[in-house]
Amino acid sequence: MGAEEVFYPQIDNSIPAISESEQAIVDEWWEGFSPIYRDRDADEMIRRIVGFMEEHPNLFLHLYLDEECLFELGAELAQSVAPWLERFSGERPKVKAAFRFIKDVRPDWEGPISRILPLVDETFLFGHRETS
Repeated sequence: MGAEEVFYPQIDNSIPAISESEQAIVDEWWEGFSPIYRDRDADEMIRRIVGFMEEHPNLFLHLYLDEECLFELGAELAQSVAPWLERFSGERPKVKAAFRFIKDVRPDWEGPISRILPLVDETFLFGHRETS
């Protein structure tokens, strides 16, 4: 029995408005993140992104990390994507759907995404590998 396929919903580009105090939280995060982003300190970038997601999950979309920043981070981490895939093992169908979505929205990223998708499909990265 195969894994359940997850498909992304129709695109809704609207993001709910936030208050001035919430925007100040986002702005403050960017002030601290920008120098780290310029220095390409991948470990610190991840620490700060994950920290923000944990502290302010309702504001995460307002960071607008959807394109350049995340792919630049991915480039910095290209030496080993397996630990990330293992970390999100329970989310494999959603990860696949997210990559398919990005590939549809940004055809110019098809090459890198096409190289990552087969890794997402490998079950050994997500717990166990069936052997014959």
